[in-house]
Amino acid sequence: MTELPPEPVSGPTLPAAPSPEILDPGRVIARFRIRKLAGMGGMGEVYQAWDPLLERYLALKAVRPSRQAPEENLERFRREALALAQLSHPHVCQVYDLVTSEAGTFIAMEWMEGETLDVAVKHRDRRERLRLVQEVAEGLAAAHAKDLVHRDLKPSNIMVSADGHAKILDFGLARHLAESSAPPADPPTPRASSSIDCSHTALREGELPTGLLRTLGESSSNSSRLSEPLTQQGFFMGSPRYASPEQIRGNLAGAPSDVFALGILLWELLAQEHPFPGEGQTRFEAVVANRRKPLKAKASRRLRALLDGMLAMRPKDRLKATEVAQEIRKILRPLGPMGVAGRSVAFTVILGLLGYLLLGRGVVADLVGPHPAGIVVLPVLNCTGDPALLPELRWVIPDLLGSGLQSSPKLRVLSMEAVIAQRPSQETPISREETQRLQNRLGAELCLVSELHRTPQGGWLLIFRLLDRNGKVRFQGRDTQEKGGVPDLQPLARQVAQDLLRAVDPLRKRPREEELQIPPTAFADYARGKELMARGNFKEALAPLRAAAESAPHFVGAVVQYGICLQKLGDPACDMAIQWGRWAGRAFGNRRGEIKALTQLGLLRMEQGRWDESQAAFAEALGISRALGDEDFQSAILNNQGFLALERKRPQIAEQCLGQALILERRLGNRADEILTLNNLAVIAKERGDFEIAEQHYLQVLSGAQRMGDRWAESMALNNLGDVAIGKGAFPKAETYFQNSLRIKREIGHRAGTLIPLANLGILGRVQRKWEASRALFEESLALCQEFKRPPMEAMVHFQMGCLELEAGKPEVASRHFQGAAALHLTLRDATGLAQDLAGQAETLMRVKPTPKALALLKEAREKDAENPFVNRAESRALALQGLRSEARRRLEKALSLATKGAPEEVPGLRERLGKL
Repeated sequence: MTELPPEPVSGPTLPAAPSPEILDPGRVIARFRIRKLAGMGGMGEVYQAWDPLLERYLALKAVRPSRQAPEENLERFRREALALAQLSHPHVCQVYDLVTSEAGTFIAMEWMEGETLDVAVKHRDRRERLRLVQEVAEGLAAAHAKDLVHRDLKPSNIMVSADGHAKILDFGLARHLAESSAPPADPPTPRASSSIDCSHTALREGELPTGLLRTLGESSSNSSRLSEPLTQQGFFMGSPRYASPEQIRGNLAGAPSDVFALGILLWELLAQEHPFPGEGQTRFEAVVANRRKPLKAKASRRLRALLDGMLAMRPKDRLKATEVAQEIRKILRPLGPMGVAGRSVAFTVILGLLGYLLLGRGVVADLVGPHPAGIVVLPVLNCTGDPALLPELRWVIPDLLGSGLQSSPKLRVLSMEAVIAQRPSQETPISREETQRLQNRLGAELCLVSELHRTPQGGWLLIFRLLDRNGKVRFQGRDTQEKGGVPDLQPLARQVAQDLLRAVDPLRKRPREEELQIPPTAFADYARGKELMARGNFKEALAPLRAAAESAPHFVGAVVQYGICLQKLGDPACDMAIQWGRWAGRAFGNRRGEIKALTQLGLLRMEQGRWDESQAAFAEALGISRALGDEDFQSAILNNQGFLALERKRPQIAEQCLGQALILERRLGNRADEILTLNNLAVIAKERGDFEIAEQHYLQVLSGAQRMGDRWAESMALNNLGDVAIGKGAFPKAETYFQNSLRIKREIGHRAGTLIPLANLGILGRVQRKWEASRALFEESLALCQEFKRPPMEAMVHFQMGCLELEAGKPEVASRHFQGAAALHLTLRDATGLAQDLAGQAETLMRVKPTPKALALLKEAREKDAENPFVNRAESRALALQGLRSEARRRLEKALSLATKGAPEEVPGLRERLGKL
């Protein structure tokens, strides 16, 4: 970050500030160590500091409150932090934290190397200047979308980074639109005799600081400062040179004021002069009257219209920031990076395109019917000899290709995760037979295979072929990139996607879509993280995924994957990361990214037992996927909704959701997802006591997971097979399954997932009367439930521990566990769970005969769930203690019948009781 020149304060414009305490290098503020003073601004000092936790430099901005109104300045400073914290955009300086210490209040924000806009543009041509203004407009559009206004946009508040991109700095004057009343639609022209503080006119405009200035509107100085908002009518906060008419009049500024300031800035970049004549009051009056100079620069009609739209007198007549960015993009389009210049397209590609343009049908017209043709985008074969490129070729280029092809309504692009799961190797070319098997498993009519080579000049060459299920080449070609750096793979992949789109749908007019540029380092980190996640190495994947998310917070795929990795590792920060991905997807129009984030949020809420929130997230994701017509997403979400219904003990709803998912998967021919649906249907079969069918389904899942190398899915299948083995009475076999599941989860670092096999091993130990071992397993599982906040599992473990202590002859300890389970089940509104907890408490009170309290608990338990095996077991004991052996036997027989399906681990114990009765 370049040093910031101090802003002079003259006359009565701003009250004199007390001498600030300059922090010495080495001083620690919170966890940040001061390295040097970078500069001083109107609101405070800016330091370069080191963050030892995340090992990065950052900027610490300190407030310098005025002598007369320190509370206002501090509050404005706090608002700056809150406003910026809500923004996450590549063209807005990112805020990390707000900290306080004995030295004052500081904002920790992104450290930037570069130059301010007024310096940076000196060595740039008009085209580059327009591009920088476009990026500033994009940053403003993101802020305005969150109801935030800058109100002090000027060249010194815009930094051009070392890689040539603009970032907006210093939202110190930002204010929520919601705080203001709407400015007048058509404000009156001020009278010539309007009052203005003459001390201002005595100053040169360049000497006027950003600060509190009297305006052409009426003064509000008689108002109580404490009863008014910080931004008062009669004053404006901002720089006079870039003030809008409404700011000069003293009205509250909105988003159009930022656009007006950007219009002045653009005019200055084109003509090297201010658009309005005069200085001081004369210029203020010219701005309010909208008397502009002629534009002394060559400009197209479109560019002049853009300036007119930005500098319109009335706020309602001005363009929006997003419209400004779009217009500049259109102006730059003829010579843009996707233009003809610089492209190298093979002769075969040109001929193919011309032929299909003449026919107007496209290369896959016969494969497109009522539904789009499914396409598998394979990882790129590495023919460069550089093994370091494997993550990029496995994830980044296919992801870019798939994102581009997804825009065609004739194509249905399958997820990369599904493709990698089915074909994990990318070391050797794929055979025709393997291609056909892959397409058949995933239900795809098309397969895109490609390979990357080096050109003799050191650039890139990407050769691609589009194959159908019969192995016929529907389209092929090659594209080159003169530069041979890893960042140059991005435009190469996008060019291939454009070539394919023209071949698939030649006559469809495709509007140029805005493409968010992802920093090359973010793509590289994302690729490494995805690769490690695919191998189940969650611990190692965390660092690169975090780096990708932090360097490109608008890169929804990286952010969501970072959240998933945190979730796998049991880190509570996963909640914030997934929500971050959700809002990033919404803010940048990435609807599919938003679906992925919402789906993952639903899964997380399901784990946490927040079932209503889980259902709401799934329902929102399903609505978006239906609006997009994306049946792959629909089937996946329906599958998740089915599993949620199972968790909530609503088997009919579960079957309905899973049945709908199965219909979609079979229609699409997606056998891989069909297996996952069968896995969930196996859960229903197990709940009904159909253990043979459940075991067959689970064995298919296990085989598929091992074939795909998905260790997490393998551990899940092993745990489920252990459940089935318990249902069949094969306890030693079940123990082996659970131990293997636990081993894999520990090896891949899935700590949160270990609580399930731990609890299952504890249950096995209990029913086999291995009480000490069982107690230790339950305690470990319970600690994990509490650490990772899993109330449903925690309630289950408490109940099982209650059963253990009851059987071990410790009714007082058992009662505490049953009460703990009941409290959780009550919160979860789980009547079945609560019924068995009450029954357990009743059993702890029945030693010689049932007490009145025990009978009352049993009555309440029966009202909640009369078909619960634990309730019937407790009632049987109460009847036996009263001498009603015949009735007690009938209740125990019913408990045994119910347990055969719902709690098979209890069957041996119930049979033993029945034999003694």
